[in-house]
Amino acid sequence: MVSLLSGGDIRAEFRSVAMEKLLLYLKVMKKRIIAIDETNGRIDISDNPPDMPDVDVKVGIRVIDSWIRIFCLIKAPFTIEELGPSAADVLFGLLRLQDDYAEFNFGISRNNELVVKADIYIPALTLDVFMEEYYGVLNAYAKFMTKILPILKEGKMGWREMMDIW
Repeated sequence: MVSLLSGGDIRAEFRSVAMEKLLLYLKVMKKRIIAIDETNGRIDISDNPPDMPDVDVKVGIRVIDSWIRIFCLIKAPFTIEELGPSAADVLFGLLRLQDDYAEFNFGISRNNELVVKADIYIPALTLDVFMEEYYGVLNAYAKFMTKILPILKEGKMGWREMMDIW
């Protein structure tokens, strides 16, 4: 497959256009922007997840090559040992959730942070697509923090329980 964004000048132009659209969409959505780095294609927002009005979470948006990534940090640093003996079950559950719900993915960043994220191909970036992915990430963050994490901390979580809760 040949990338539409293989040329250096075209890639910079796409990044610039993507940043303009993202900033416009965030303004339309009335989001609190806390940082903008146009050179590196980064925007950080402070937002409240659904049903968590007293919680401020940082939503990161990054323009990476021909993609836009929207993400929320769940746990940092994250180590597999924290999951205890049910680690394989929990990771299996996270992977199953990704298969059942296309609007988000879980991942582990280069800095060993557990994140929930969504990616948008830059040529597909519209307000509707952006809003669906943005709120999908926020909803997944809220559900993980309020429904999954408390049970994980008790050490009573397997993948079947995770699927039932979600």
